Amino acid sequence: MKRMKMILALMIAMVIMCISSLPAFSATDAEWELYLKMYDLFELCEEAHFAYGVGYSIKEPVLPGSQTRPKFLNCSDKTELEKAWEDACPMVEGYFDSYMNPYDGEISIETATAKFDALYEELYKVVIDRSELEFLVSFCEQESNDDGYYETQLWDDFQSEIAQSKELLADETITDMRINVAYYELMYQLNLLCTSNQIAGDVDHDGEMSVLDATYIQLFLAKYITINSSQLVVLGEYKMEDIDVLDVTYIQKKCAKLINMYEPVVLEMMINNLDKSNPDSEKFELSSWRNNFIFYDAYYYRAQ
Repeated sequence: MKRMKMILALMIAMVIMCISSLPAFSATDAEWELYLKMYDLFELCEEAHFAYGVGYSIKEPVLPGSQTRPKFLNCSDKTELEKAWEDACPMVEGYFDSYMNPYDGEISIETATAKFDALYEELYKVVIDRSELEFLVSFCEQESNDDGYYETQLWDDFQSEIAQSKELLADETITDMRINVAYYELMYQLNLLCTSNQIAGDVDHDGEMSVLDATYIQLFLAKYITINSSQLVVLGEYKMEDIDVLDVTYIQKKCAKLINMYEPVVLEMMINNLDKSNPDSEKFELSSWRNNFIFYDAYYYRAQ
C-alpha cells in the first residue's frame, strides 16, 4: 500500500510538471508577456484553492466519484477572496482552453494584471485560524533529536520558532496576521529539518546508505530507538506506522547491488518545493504547507 502511495505521488508530480511546462512557440514580445501574466494568474488561482479551499483546482480536478477530498486551512472570512477568484478563473480557463471554456471578456495584459492584483490582495489579507497554528506547534513538539541527529543551529532555530509561536498563542486576543507569520515561519523551519538530510536511505545520518541503516530500522521496529521526520523523509514514508521490514529489505538489496535505485519520491519533492515554504523567498506560496507530506498526512487524518 505504501509503495502505491509513492507511485501515486510520482504520477501526480509528473502531471504537475507537464502542466507547468511552458510551451515552446513563436510569439511576439507582447504575446509572451501576456502568456507569462496569465500563467501567474493561473498559479495564483491554484494557490488560493489549495491554501483555503477557494473554488476548485484547474490543474488537479477531483475525479467524479472520488472519495478523496483535500484538506484546507481554516481561516477568517474569505467572501471577498472567493469573489476575486470567481472573477479571475473564467479568464484563465478561457485563455488556456478557449475551445472548452470560451471567455467573453477582454484578455489583455491590462485586464490580466488587474485581476491578478485584485486576487493577490484578497488572498494575502486572509488570516489563518489560531487552531491551525496550535496544531502545527503540537506536531512540531513531537519532533526528536536523539543523538544530535540535527545540526545544533538548525535544531535551536526550530525550537526558537516553537517558543515564539507558543508565546503568541498565549495571548488569546491575537487573531490577526501575526498568526500567519508565525505559522509559515515555523512551517519553514520544520521543512528545513525534514530536508536537512538529502541522502536517500541514510537513516542514521552518517553520510551514506549502508547496512547500518537497515539495522537502524530493525532497532526501531523492535522499539529500541525512535524515528524523526527527516528519517521518515529519507525513507520515503509519511508516518512511523508505515515503516516495516520492507524498508529493511529495500536497503539491504540496494547495498547488495541487487536493485539499481532507491529514490524516495517524498524526499525529492520536498527538496524541490522547499523555497515555496520560505516566507522570504519570491517563490513563497500560501499553499506550500501541503508540500510537507509528513505534516500533511498527520493533518489530514487528525481527529475531527
